[in-house]
Amino acid sequence: MVAIKVTSKYMSHINEKLLELINKNEIKIKTIIKDNKPEFNDLIKVTKDLNIKVYRYNLYASCEKETNENFNDLIRRIFSKGSNFVDFIYF
Repeated sequence: MVAIKVTSKYMSHINEKLLELINKNEIKIKTIIKDNKPEFNDLIKVTKDLNIKVYRYNLYASCEKETNENFNDLIRRIFSKGSNFVDFIYF
């Protein structure tokens, strides 16, 4: 898993950080799973050119929510709230 800190929830900023993450680390991404928050609605601009499939999960389906909550828990075990994140974190 890869996580990156973003300073804004604007769609353009999310796309910029995603491209930076992919290009800087030469990461080969096949799929992205996103929730239905608006900051991820414009991912098609990045993923179409890179041939990355985007899947959306429903936050109300308990079987799908568990994976997201587990990932957040893994991050919080290492970094408490208010921690100063480095640019990239690898798990």
